[in-house]
Amino acid sequence: MELGEIEAFLTLAEELHFGRTATRLHVSQSRVSQLIRSLERRAGGPLFERTSRRVALTALGERLREDAAPAYDGLHDALARARATSRTMGGELRVGYLPSLGGAPLTDVADAFRRAHPGCSVILRQVTMTELTRAWSGEVDIQATLLPVDEPGLTVGPAIGTYERLLAVADDHPLAAAGRARLEDLADYHLPAMPPGIPSALHDSYWPARTPSGRPIIRITVDGTYREALHLIARGRIVLPTDSGTARFRRYPGVTWLPIIDMPAARAVLTWRTAAENARVHAFAGLAARMIQQ
Repeated sequence: MELGEIEAFLTLAEELHFGRTATRLHVSQSRVSQLIRSLERRAGGPLFERTSRRVALTALGERLREDAAPAYDGLHDALARARATSRTMGGELRVGYLPSLGGAPLTDVADAFRRAHPGCSVILRQVTMTELTRAWSGEVDIQATLLPVDEPGLTVGPAIGTYERLLAVADDHPLAAAGRARLEDLADYHLPAMPPGIPSALHDSYWPARTPSGRPIIRITVDGTYREALHLIARGRIVLPTDSGTARFRRYPGVTWLPIIDMPAARAVLTWRTAAENARVHAFAGLAARMIQQ
């Protein structure tokens, strides 16, 4: 059923005159007749009694008007509210993202949001895993992060990406020849100890304390930046479980990225404080969901 058919029907039911209906709708009388005939075919019977002198609703037409008018009015009200929100939404939306989640699709959503809501500025801010708790406490309005998320008071919104789990190893590492790795392999090598402050559920999903068989995974302290950790990986000192999102931004000479075949893919989502949700947050999350589903 087309909206134009309902609009023509409800207008004719009010005017009971094809000429006045056509004038109100800015179409020809023949177009009104065409829309009414199409709707009557859908309804299974005549909606109007037509003579050369008068137009009147049939019993079927009366019933359809009673049922359709509230829904049509509700749709118009919803569209009016949406237009008003689009015109008046202003202020600032702060969107945090993990380094591995930079770029598309998040930047595509931000650009589309700016076009849809020119009065609202979108500020993208990189947030490391150790800064997530502080970001969720109010430093950003929306945070793009990786599952799992089990902090209280947060809403987990739409998914924005899926990333393969990888193991960063030296080009000449024994695992490199196989072209893949398993979680059980981690017990045979050293992993870097992660800095404090990473949410525990997220930390344990990337860097478990034990392998599936229960063997302990050894961690060693690594000072310095992520780039320095990659240097140690290239030298064969450590290996590092990560994901394809990180790999695309952290390419380094002498480092190979192997799929961890028994580790589930990492899912990226939008999150925000439930108590702080507002029209800007709702609009951005909804836009992200629609764009990424396409």
